[in-house]
Amino acid sequence: MYYKVVRHLENDLLVSANSSWPLPKRYEIGKWTIADIGGLLVFRTLKQAKTFIEENFSYPCWNYEIYSCDTKEQVELPFTGLVLDHLVAGISEQLDEEIKQIIASHWQHRSSSETSWQGVWPEGTVAFRKVKLLERVA
Repeated sequence: MYYKVVRHLENDLLVSANSSWPLPKRYEIGKWTIADIGGLLVFRTLKQAKTFIEENFSYPCWNYEIYSCDTKEQVELPFTGLVLDHLVAGISEQLDEEIKQIIASHWQHRSSSETSWQGVWPEGTVAFRKVKLLERVA
């Protein structure tokens, strides 16, 4: 079982929590959503999904929700890919190891108690080509 964080907008529209406008990825309960490029991000545990919301989205009016979900076709995550205000997305796998370590030393995820580096993906992030929302759990 995996968990998807979505933002609940007006008219019961569900979109990925970290999507960029004007093209957020839309979800419907009980229907498969397919990634256009790469994968759709989910979390391994409910706790990791809740931590992601608590650490990144402090405005309750933004209506973040967590759904249990089915998944298909796991996708390997690149070193990084999240669009952060101060970090360019899509750093190449061929990027010099020294540069990766510099980035890693500054961007280890706050909730991680591990000393190993997992890139700038939130702890517990997994990607799949297809995700189907099942039931709201938080």
